[in-house]
Amino acid sequence: MIGQQKSSKEFPDNNFPRHFSNPIMGGAIGFGVGFIVVGLISILITFVESQSEYAGYSLVSLHSAIAISLQSAVGGGIGGAFLGWSLPLRQRLSAALATALGIGLGELLTIYLSVRIGKQFFAGDMLLGSLVIRSILVGALVGTFICLVGKRWKFMGQFAFFGITGFTIYHLFIYWLTLTIPISTFGGNLAIQALMMSVANGIGGMIVGACIGIPFIKSIVSEQRI
Repeated sequence: MIGQQKSSKEFPDNNFPRHFSNPIMGGAIGFGVGFIVVGLISILITFVESQSEYAGYSLVSLHSAIAISLQSAVGGGIGGAFLGWSLPLRQRLSAALATALGIGLGELLTIYLSVRIGKQFFAGDMLLGSLVIRSILVGALVGTFICLVGKRWKFMGQFAFFGITGFTIYHLFIYWLTLTIPISTFGGNLAIQALMMSVANGIGGMIVGACIGIPFIKSIVSEQRI
């Protein structure tokens, strides 16, 4: 009967709280949690390095570009898993893999490009320029990989646009935060500093997840209409 039929816009029931079945909400929650995890991993690595016999060596040499990319990929994978929670398991895992690859590779390329061209700029300009490069690369790559694994080619432009928008807002938010609340504010209290940055990462992650969820939900509805 018509009254008993589900609308084509409804998402599959995965026996999970309903808000996770909406890609916008699921993405916001997933990337929020994922980015908090990334922040905590980074803090842990920094603490271990400061206590090790290599303390005083260049942070880049210890906390290598590959390590930064891998920890970022972990956060992306968590976000992607929740972003695609309304989909069957295989497609959900594909979404997680796509976001992990996009963020991980984007971070790696950002570090490479920043090192290559960063010497030509002042420190402040270099940081802002690095954030711009990171936003464009990571946002575009995440959108590209999602379209690649999910065969959502006609939404490529939307995924790239919303991905770049989300990561730009996130990175500018973190940049603004570091300017308005300098590290000296915490008086050397690493615990409070870590807590503040974790909360900031979580908020930024929610923005990213919600932005990517917009084209994601559009692509799902479009597939269900076919």
